[in-house]
Amino acid sequence: PDTTEFKVPPPPPPAAAPEPDIAAAPPADEFPKRYRSNMVVFDNKASTGEQLGSAAGEGQGATVAGEDRNSKYLAAAINLADRTAKARKIDRIDALVPEGTLIPGILETAIVSDLPGQIRAIVSQDVYSFDGRRVLIPTGTRLIGEYQSDIVRGQKRIFVIWTRMLRDDGVSVRLDSIGADSLGRSGLTGQVDNKFRERFGAAILLSIVGGGASYLTGYGSQSATNNSDGSQRAEDIARTTLAQTFSDMANQALGDSLKIPPTISVAQGERIFVFARQDLDFSALYDDPVSEALKEIRHERGLN
Repeated sequence: PDTTEFKVPPPPPPAAAPEPDIAAAPPADEFPKRYRSNMVVFDNKASTGEQLGSAAGEGQGATVAGEDRNSKYLAAAINLADRTAKARKIDRIDALVPEGTLIPGILETAIVSDLPGQIRAIVSQDVYSFDGRRVLIPTGTRLIGEYQSDIVRGQKRIFVIWTRMLRDDGVSVRLDSIGADSLGRSGLTGQVDNKFRERFGAAILLSIVGGGASYLTGYGSQSATNNSDGSQRAEDIARTTLAQTFSDMANQALGDSLKIPPTISVAQGERIFVFARQDLDFSALYDDPVSEALKEIRHERGLN
């Protein structure tokens, strides 16, 4: 059969890519000194801003402007997670004095706030258990406490802590509770001595003496004959110096005396109250009501 042959020329060789013009790097000496330093600096401002923005968008946190006390409190409140308090049943309410109970008493020792010290009182009324079944703190129970002497101007109450309770039968309980009045207000009231004489007496006396000295010096200079301008000038300088000295002494005495704190005195026999800051548990000293009832039944039937 007839065959037709086609002659196809070979493809042209690929053209070589042109070489890029590479500029010669300048010598290292021509670079600024900061470029040739080995120090590495990281800038986290952008990443921090993005993180804060994403957190705020997702509701994971909140930003509160301001550095005052209220702003800080608000920021702390916002960051608090949801909290749940689970209720539990108290097993022995027949042997429990719950938190918040006011224990009445009579102060046996007087209080003077010049120095800290210890105090003592006795319970003036029976305190019953939570269900009213039994007396847990009988009348006559001894109370031991402490009071502070850090009194500031304007304060009319002295802070008292009752630390221990001791019954006549030898039962001791740690109280660690605050002293209060009949309305539950913290602290004990008493007679307040603001020490007006100690605070202002020295300053008033120095002011009077300084004023009198200045007056007498000025009166003598007016009544005396002026001998010369130099002597008159010396007298004026002496009078001014004397008045200024007494004025400085009066100001210093007043500044020191204003730091004197007032004294609060509470007389012996004052009524006091102990605000229980925790549950007082007497369950180790008494049987539960069911066991007590069984013992009474066995005793009545002569089974003991």
